Amino acid sequence: MNEQRAAQFYQAVADAADDPEVRQLALEFAAEEREHTAALDRVLAATLRF
Repeated sequence: MNEQRAAQFYQAVADAADDPEVRQLALEFAAEEREHTAALDRVLAATLRF
C-alpha cells in the first residue's frame, strides 16, 4: 500500500533529521499515513463482507 510506504519514508526522515522541526513534521506525516492505512483497512474489511 502506498500509505504504508509513505509512513515508512516519513519515519525514516524523522529518524535521520537533525532539525527538530523537520523531525516533528515527519513524525506527524508518518502518523497521518498510519491513520490512512487503518482507515483503508476498515473500508476494505467492510467491503469484503458478503
